[in-house]
Amino acid sequence: MSVWLRVILIFMAVASNAYILRKIRKSQMKIDGALYWIFFGAVILLLSIFPDICYMLANLIGVESPANLVFLVVIFIMLGKLFTQSVKISQVEYRISILTEEVAIWRKQVEDECLQDKNRKD
Repeated sequence: MSVWLRVILIFMAVASNAYILRKIRKSQMKIDGALYWIFFGAVILLLSIFPDICYMLANLIGVESPANLVFLVVIFIMLGKLFTQSVKISQVEYRISILTEEVAIWRKQVEDECLQDKNRKD
């Protein structure tokens, strides 16, 4: 790995983690969602500082190229993140449907009470 690529990777990992921490401080991002990205940035930082780790893991696992190993790991990590986001979205959609049903029931009850009060006055 060239020195310039390593410098760029180090800079981008530090900059992205600083940006994420800034978003957390301003309460624009939840900590549980940010932990994933901080961890991801830390891994990129680690691999850019010590690229031999990638070469060792590629030889150990039997992957032909360290670049292929990086792509494989990133794909699996992103698929894991996609799955957890899908689960969260499903939970939120379920909660929204329950809340919608409850609001409809409450609205119907209020309308019925208003009609009963109106009929009593007449």
